[in-house]
Amino acid sequence: MESPPEPIGDIAVKTQPGNLTRHVALALVVAEGAARSAEKETGNAAAAACTPNKLVPVFRSPGDGYTVRAGWPITLQVKAVDNCGNAINSGSGIVSFSTTDPPVALTAVGEGIWTGTWAARQVQARGTELTVRVTQSSPALQGEVKILVEVGANPDQPLISAGGVLNAASFERGTPIAPGGYISIFGTRLAASFEVARSLPLPMDLGETVALIGGRALPLHFASDGQVNAIVPYGVADSTTQQIIVRKGKTYSLPEPVLVGASQPAVFTVDGSGNGQGHVYVYAEEGPRLADASRPARPGEALVIYATGLGPVTGKVEDGQAAPSDPPALTASPVKVTVQGQEARVFFSGLAPGFVGVYQVNVYVPEGVRADSAAQLIVTAGESSSPVVTLAVEP
Repeated sequence: MESPPEPIGDIAVKTQPGNLTRHVALALVVAEGAARSAEKETGNAAAAACTPNKLVPVFRSPGDGYTVRAGWPITLQVKAVDNCGNAINSGSGIVSFSTTDPPVALTAVGEGIWTGTWAARQVQARGTELTVRVTQSSPALQGEVKILVEVGANPDQPLISAGGVLNAASFERGTPIAPGGYISIFGTRLAASFEVARSLPLPMDLGETVALIGGRALPLHFASDGQVNAIVPYGVADSTTQQIIVRKGKTYSLPEPVLVGASQPAVFTVDGSGNGQGHVYVYAEEGPRLADASRPARPGEALVIYATGLGPVTGKVEDGQAAPSDPPALTASPVKVTVQGQEARVFFSGLAPGFVGVYQVNVYVPEGVRADSAAQLIVTAGESSSPVVTLAVEP
């Protein structure tokens, strides 16, 4: 016999002063066999056994209809039992949102209580729907419940978009950043006004804006309401997850976790999108020319490729300082370049002298290339490869 459905409702609590009404979620679990208590009393416990077939999660915090402040962390707390009334302390609990906020994985702390932390990143006129799904593997059971929460605007706090710290050359999501790399931080209210660094070394603050990784300030190239461009310091440990925070005046953003890799190369592109024609130049008799359809690169000619994210370099380069030219700062990891899938001979790989966060790779165009106005070029540093960019080549 299956258990009866669990009536789910709430208790409305009105408080004074303020005449505020709070709703407390309520789930009544009536386990199979509860109606047979008399049989239990006579010793027939087997007849009253209950076999669960689903889970029943309930939000304890926040409550349905609660209002939270955007950008401020709040505790998510869920009580989870099966429909026999047993507390669920193993498996997984995930809260997802009707916005672009990333899901939050909950941690079981005992007695069926699961907790996590959420900070709303978006304000929606119709509120934000929270869905918690709790699953258990043995036996395979699951259950979910939804609530609606109002998110109030927070007009002063800077906010980094979820997953909004990107390589500034590729803007590729889901990839690490690298020490020495040029990055873009996307969000809202990151700066009070548009500010650009006017000289080198790059400053650690622009206007009222400061960006930090692991508590260490990043040299800033420019800052605006929706985007901050910065350089990752070389001293940041790779193969770690770090937190990036933006401070505007006296107000701090929530920390945004980022994975730091030893390298994560990307070639700058002409249109700044991370796709298409790369900043790849032919050094010919007429001087440096962009290797596009108007001047394709030819076998044996030297190419200069401008990129970022190639990782540590030889010598000591101070944060925000222009790269030296004598001696140049060379990449510590081996660098490989392919054109149309053929390996090109690299004869220089290091920081571009006079620039910050920009690397220069010099190669010779391999023999045997075919005529192509959009030949694929890939740069590999260590074990990481860049997204594809293009250049024009001809035999």
